[in-house]
Amino acid sequence: MDKLIKNELDTPDSLFIDNRLLENWTTFIQSRKILHHIDPHIASSWQRCKAFLSPFEIHLSSRLDSGMLLATQTANFNLISVARPIMEDIYQYLEETDTAVVLINNACYVLEILGDPETLKRIAGFGFFTGSQISESQIGTNAFALSISERSPILLTGPEHFIQALHGITAASAPIFDLTGRPLGALGLVSRSNLRRGYLLSLSASGSQSIASQMWNDTLMAEQNGQVAQLNAILSTISEGVLVRNAEGLLLHINLAAEKIFDMPSQALVGQDFHNFFSFLCT
Repeated sequence: MDKLIKNELDTPDSLFIDNRLLENWTTFIQSRKILHHIDPHIASSWQRCKAFLSPFEIHLSSRLDSGMLLATQTANFNLISVARPIMEDIYQYLEETDTAVVLINNACYVLEILGDPETLKRIAGFGFFTGSQISESQIGTNAFALSISERSPILLTGPEHFIQALHGITAASAPIFDLTGRPLGALGLVSRSNLRRGYLLSLSASGSQSIASQMWNDTLMAEQNGQVAQLNAILSTISEGVLVRNAEGLLLHINLAAEKIFDMPSQALVGQDFHNFFSFLCT
């Protein structure tokens, strides 16, 4: 994939290119003039790209080898394991279309991609394949890199991409944040058709939020389990019987000493009304 790929403007996708967007792009490429109706995020990205990229070539130079790809996927195991089922659910609604579902990490490396073989083959030529880096420095202005840098959902279609080769696609992407607000990566959709489709942005945004919510829940649950394990360890060292109850009076935990006093296992006591056992102790 380390090669330069020229765009073919006579492809069927070019029939769907928005003439106004194409005029905006052409004006900028020829004169570096930003027309007033161009999105400021896109305009800023074009200006950055103009300094180091040719708009007529795409240079796919950054790709992880098999060893580095495995290491990167391992480092992002939690993200992938949560995202994969959600990606499959989204793809069920799109498998009859020319759309691929893409997951990237916060360094813009593609971790997972789902799509039909023809679509995957086509978008691979634009830089979208497992292990590729789709950062702005590699493929210019694109929804995935912008969603990470701008920390918000992004939709780009046709000539809104800086590289001419990407004028045949529409892409939407939304960042995935951890509990601290740090972007872990992004989930997005890439379509070979150059029609602006709002549902691409909606699906990517809802999908990324589902991934983030599940990861937050998993993190909080792990922390809670850790706190319970720590509490159990502390209580097990206390020689006196200890009962822990909630505000409703239900037993949440008893230590080993209390089990011996009651001569009953904790499983038989936890969840029962504390006052029953308090009365028993007083008789």
